[in-house]
Amino acid sequence: RPVEGDMPGLAMEFDIVPPDGPPGFREAGEGQGFLKLGVGVLRKQGDLYRFGRPYPVLERARTTVEWSRDRAVYVQESGGIHGYAYRLTAALIVSAPEFEVRYELTNTGSRALRTQQYHHNFLRFGEARTEGYVLEFPPSMRAEIAAPSTDALKGLVELQAGRLVFVSPVPRTSMLRLYPAGPGELNKLTVRHDGQGQALSITTSLPPGDRVDVFVTDRSISPEQFIVVQVEPGHAAAWARRYHFDTGRSGG
Repeated sequence: RPVEGDMPGLAMEFDIVPPDGPPGFREAGEGQGFLKLGVGVLRKQGDLYRFGRPYPVLERARTTVEWSRDRAVYVQESGGIHGYAYRLTAALIVSAPEFEVRYELTNTGSRALRTQQYHHNFLRFGEARTEGYVLEFPPSMRAEIAAPSTDALKGLVELQAGRLVFVSPVPRTSMLRLYPAGPGELNKLTVRHDGQGQALSITTSLPPGDRVDVFVTDRSISPEQFIVVQVEPGHAAAWARRYHFDTGRSGG
């Protein structure tokens, strides 16, 4: 996750949401370790997990990567702590006009893993300002401006059935939120900018969790599709995120 700045990319993270936080955080005492998927074992500081806090690393997960013509396959393993351990495989596969990230999470520990994952999806179409961006989503999803961005986005975005339309530039980082109608909701979003003649659709194989966060700046939009993955000891779970590019698309 970028610490500063507005960096286009797919930066992902697991377990940012209180109250439980990452596996083992609640039961760990102050100064003890807890498991952070994607990182390794971190040292607990404070009673409430804060995703922006730079927790000290006690044991970094081991990560390897294999490159080939159309893909990069990352494998990460952590011996974990307090019965929580994992092996995570992420294969980034390119097949124009799209690419896909395929995941497999194996529970190598003795306790069940329940984790929440998302991609930041920092999206920019050239140097276009936020004005003119459109986010499309399943019409059954409910959209609202998240506090404290209510005043900041007033008159700048139109909330329509199945669409968020940015009608004026967004002066500072703000957040909107989409809520799925039910567990069977199709987890597909499309971001487009007709002035640039470009669009990108993002489809996640698993249904959305409790929400989709949408962070916007003056020239980027970041729809974050949260999913929940549960894996029993000795088992594995697989999911994928597909990104499809389109050009020359007109508004509808």
